Amino acid sequence: MKELITRELGQLRVQYPSGCGNAPKKELLIDFNIAFARGEVGDVLDFLTDNVVWEMIGDRTLHGKKEIEPFLKDMSRLRANHLLIQQVITHGKDAGAHGVLDFGQHHRVAFADFYEFASAGSNNIKRITSYAISVISDFS
Repeated sequence: MKELITRELGQLRVQYPSGCGNAPKKELLIDFNIAFARGEVGDVLDFLTDNVVWEMIGDRTLHGKKEIEPFLKDMSRLRANHLLIQQVITHGKDAGAHGVLDFGQHHRVAFADFYEFASAGSNNIKRITSYAISVISDFS
């Protein structure tokens, strides 16, 4: 794994690979994941197209910001205290990121998200496919 950059954002510790600074979409996805981890509903919605589709494998599929907003509000009660982004990959309008969210009290979720932007030049996400698994192991 690449060297990690560590940032303290209030109660949230964020770590992500160095070298994302010259890749605007990688930075955007790091910011998106930080907003999600901090429960910043409006900021998360700002990254999405109005007709976004968010498929959470094994759970549910949400269509449009109007369905996603209540989900985000519900999730915002679970504020993470540590976000580790292990890898971000982008190519054209497609991207992926994986890592671990730590909510404390031995509640950790490993995630792998795949993103499709509205176009290669767009900063708006039109589709997210998420895989999430509760894990017991520590960050390492």
